[in-house]
Amino acid sequence: ASSEKLSIKGMYLLENGDKLLLWLGSDLDEAVKEECFVRVGEGNTARFSLRTGPETAGTNAEALCKLIGEIVEHRKAIGASLILEIIQSGSPLESLFTIRLSEDKIASEHSY
Repeated sequence: ASSEKLSIKGMYLLENGDKLLLWLGSDLDEAVKEECFVRVGEGNTARFSLRTGPETAGTNAEALCKLIGEIVEHRKAIGASLILEIIQSGSPLESLFTIRLSEDKIASEHSY
């Protein structure tokens, strides 16, 4: 993906062999944030972790945890150990995510 293609209403998961980076757009629905994440702090310096536990059964949080778990297990099977970092748009950590995006500008071809 390219940073210019990111939707501020979405979330994007990027795996780079070392980390899983989950970027949360600044206009991501607050109900989704509340359902899927535990927030510590406020504003651009808030930190997030995945909401887990039996209360998430049948929710978006459960589906997200399952997807991330499958990726972690797949990578573990080939010897990689991944750390999840959840990054909010506009936070000081945002460059950890955006620096890893492809910025290929070939007009008629998709290279990613």
